[in-house]
Amino acid sequence: MKKILAGAVAALLATSLVSAEGFKLSGNVRGGWSNIIDNLDTNNDGDEDTAESTTKTWLPGDYFGGSTRSRLNLKWDAEGDVAGAFLRYQYSGTAEKWTTGDVKYAYAYVNPLNGLLTVSAGRLMDNWIGSDGYEGFSAFDGKNGFYAGVNPIEGLSIGGGAVVDYLDSKDTDKYTALTTYDADGNVTGTYYTKTTTSSHRASKKQVYFGAKYAKEDVFSVAAGAVLAGEFYANVNINAVKDLLLAFEYDHASDDILDDGTSAYSAENTFVEQVEYTGVENLLVGVFSYQFLNDHSIADDSNLVVTITPYAKYEINETFGASLESTITINSYDDAPDTFATIVPAFYVKANDKAKASLWALISTDKDQAKHQIGTGVSFSF
Repeated sequence: MKKILAGAVAALLATSLVSAEGFKLSGNVRGGWSNIIDNLDTNNDGDEDTAESTTKTWLPGDYFGGSTRSRLNLKWDAEGDVAGAFLRYQYSGTAEKWTTGDVKYAYAYVNPLNGLLTVSAGRLMDNWIGSDGYEGFSAFDGKNGFYAGVNPIEGLSIGGGAVVDYLDSKDTDKYTALTTYDADGNVTGTYYTKTTTSSHRASKKQVYFGAKYAKEDVFSVAAGAVLAGEFYANVNINAVKDLLLAFEYDHASDDILDDGTSAYSAENTFVEQVEYTGVENLLVGVFSYQFLNDHSIADDSNLVVTITPYAKYEINETFGASLESTITINSYDDAPDTFATIVPAFYVKANDKAKASLWALISTDKDQAKHQIGTGVSFSF
């Protein structure tokens, strides 16, 4: 993987030296420190009574929050957007256990016939038929394969392709006989070494298709399906100035959930979002998830609902503040009680791309989520 990454980076950098036009380097580095109150049992008395100090969280919360992360984007677009390539190298995790991370996206694309066609291959980012909603459902985002589509009119994309990620992996063992000899060259014995290789057997399960139509500043609609057993749909409405309404749905079959090839564990996932930015320096909104028949829960008939209201206010060019809360409601046999987490945060900004935060997480049920305090720094370039 390191050699592949180095080669891709070198190729993109070499291209930029030939012609810097169209080449862009961007990214984000964010890190944090937090103290999770009473999260450890260090004296083996069965009572969690010791705080845990960690660098895994930049800022808690489902909207403004996220983990410690390093991200590097390398992008090249030919003049007229007729072709290009994109690579994203990303690591997420605790700062003290930093590793080389992973290639999240690495693909090339072409738009021949004056943009009527689009063909892309590699580890794909869905820029064509994915959901525009808060969750961003997709049939192939972050997966390995190809996409081919047509763009018959402005704003409309219709296409499909195949990815290997939906296929079952087959391991093949190969045994090689090796003979041993003594100092005089006489055969003393034979032993075998085993080499295991993994492969994917081609199947219709890898096929996906979908379409999206977007009319700028009015609405967008999208839908897609995977023959492996998943379907999604989305409607975004932004016809009213500064107001966004988004609705998403994803269905995953038992087969795709049991195979572990879906990014989700529920048979049905619904997502709604309302957001308003019509007041100067103020962002307010709410989103909600409903997970129906989650396979990670023993009760086959279950419902989990989360509701997250959020707000952020830019006090001035230097200071800002945010507040969000996630309420979790469980409905099934032996379900835990309804509880909420509340995350207030205060920001100090050096400029539009660099800021530090001071935050707290307050939980209404310490058995399900612990109180936390912490700080974080984020820089984008």
